[in-house]
Amino acid sequence: MDNSLSYNSEIKKGLINLLMFTLYSDEKTIYREYVQNALDSINKAIDERVLAQAKDGVVNIDIDARKKVIVIKDNGTGINANDAVRTLLDISASTKDGVNQAGQFGIGRLVGGGYCHELIFRTTARGESIGTQITFDVDKIWQMVKEDPTEYLATYVIDVCTKKERFDVTEDEHFFEVTLNGVKSDSAPALLNREEVIEYLNMVAPVGYKPHFNNVLIYKSTVDNPEFKALHEGLEKVQLFVGKTPIQKQYELSIKGTKDEINNLEYFKIEDDKFGMLGWGWFALTKFTIQIPKDDTLSCIRLRKHNIQIGDQNLLSGGSLWKEERGNSYFYGEFFVTHASIVPNGARDGLVPTPETNALYTKLREYFESLKNLYTKANEAKKSIDKIKEGVDRWNKQKNLNDYNAKDLIENKGIGKFDKLVKNATFGPTQRMLMLYQPAYEEAKKNAEETKKALTPKPVTPQSPVIKQDEPEETPTFVSGDPVDVTPITNEPTGVDNPQKVPPTSPEPLHPDVIETTPATQTVETPAPIPTTTPLLGQQDIIAPLQALLDPSEVWTIRRVFRVLNTYCPQNEHDQKLISEMERLIVKEFSNGN
Repeated sequence: MDNSLSYNSEIKKGLINLLMFTLYSDEKTIYREYVQNALDSINKAIDERVLAQAKDGVVNIDIDARKKVIVIKDNGTGINANDAVRTLLDISASTKDGVNQAGQFGIGRLVGGGYCHELIFRTTARGESIGTQITFDVDKIWQMVKEDPTEYLATYVIDVCTKKERFDVTEDEHFFEVTLNGVKSDSAPALLNREEVIEYLNMVAPVGYKPHFNNVLIYKSTVDNPEFKALHEGLEKVQLFVGKTPIQKQYELSIKGTKDEINNLEYFKIEDDKFGMLGWGWFALTKFTIQIPKDDTLSCIRLRKHNIQIGDQNLLSGGSLWKEERGNSYFYGEFFVTHASIVPNGARDGLVPTPETNALYTKLREYFESLKNLYTKANEAKKSIDKIKEGVDRWNKQKNLNDYNAKDLIENKGIGKFDKLVKNATFGPTQRMLMLYQPAYEEAKKNAEETKKALTPKPVTPQSPVIKQDEPEETPTFVSGDPVDVTPITNEPTGVDNPQKVPPTSPEPLHPDVIETTPATQTVETPAPIPTTTPLLGQQDIIAPLQALLDPSEVWTIRRVFRVLNTYCPQNEHDQKLISEMERLIVKEFSNGN
């Protein structure tokens, strides 16, 4: 036997084993492999004018969990009858370059073999009336590879374990179809779980965005940026259905895990002086109030090439690219690799290490430092507004504007901090993020100003005293046997050395039954009205009569007492009357006592 033939056969048997029986950590990965092959076929169909445009390319996935059958079909170019057998059976044959096509090695069609008992390919090209079907007996292949007898050549294994058939088609048909018969539900239950498959493909497949995300956020964010508008429109995509369910990227107008509204999309390019443009991306601009929780399946900036996700959502996370492990979990976003020399590895869970790949990671690390500052500044903005509110609460509780802690919270940790953030912001996304906090900041600031105004003591304006003009006291009348008190109250000092009498007034008529006993010669004097409070200009000073009766310091004290009472007591009619009456009685008491 030719040694080189035997050596190549061993390599091919090794490939069979690797491709068909090396299972992925996530069995749903096989859907990504078949969809990326379908994308390549659809793109080729567009180039060859088999399809008019990208949106005409369709991939259908049907899952029959009861029968344990999965069928994946695309309407790409298909394979013509002359090439079908050779292409599908020679596992080392591939025309893919890994640059312009999503499938790098052209051998991903075999990945489903490890998850089923029978793998079937059906295909035809436009203009032909005959289609080709190749059926792989996976169980038989597995048994032969496991035994691995030296006399078994790979070509022999393939030949005895496959069945080649032809079938009739119409000349306008063109498709490629993969069928997994007898899916091993015990080892790969997720393959038959329709909901899990839909969720997975929504994340990784080369599909478009939901209409409202595209029409609102993408349009709004690219309307004045033609470069990124063209990049978005140029993304490779297919129409993909699981049953009748359309597969779309599930981004909404807000962050699912935090409820933060997405204000717009921020775009960025990664370029290198030596290698040129390496890729471009976008991330959602929000208030970044909190870290997006892990159960939000849309979190993180994801890495994609040919619009197919590479690895999982955490491929661009971690300390190698971010200063904080949690950094990427504040964002929704995507980064699209465009450089031809940056390609995914065989498992599509990372990139092949090349100088261009290393340059990409270096530039991403630098850009992600700006994004780390972005969500950090957002947290500081939120806290500064909370400090203003906390200070206002202290004011309202303590009713004291001189509280140092409240003043520090509002003026320094609140208003001063926020204004400093705005002043020092130089990164465009940070400036736009702070604008999202501006309404809440202005409202908190306004509330602080209104609270300060409400708690500021009003200036004391001297109030005009209420002058109560007391009615003259009735002239006392007397009946027989009553003592007579005729002590006059005047507005002038009265004493032994300066007596003064008030002119007599006529007493009111007595009741006829009352016998008047007042001597005919006695004069009954009527007390003059006593003024209230300290007088205004032109008004009578009721305290003045006491100046001749009391020490000056005592008179000053009496004036002081009533001035305080009039200043601080409630300004209502009842209390003012009470103060006036007290003043009158005190003056009268001192006058009678002297």
